[in-house]
Amino acid sequence: MVAIAIMLLGFVFLWGGKIESVVVDKERCLLELHKRNIICLNSKKVYDLSKVSNIRCVKKGHDGVNFYSLHYVI
Repeated sequence: MVAIAIMLLGFVFLWGGKIESVVVDKERCLLELHKRNIICLNSKKVYDLSKVSNIRCVKKGHDGVNFYSLHYVI
């Protein structure tokens, strides 16, 4: 029973882990959102930049001597 629960939890983590990237193309006036999970299933959404408003970016993490975890969240 415990082994089945551990395997189920592993599948949930595999399905839930996603890599997201945001591409802003000023020449074509497009905003593209790319999402890829660990199984390499891709999804892409494209938005017109004229319809996008109120975009914010937050710098998170720590910049230390031995530990560097800076990243940006949009």
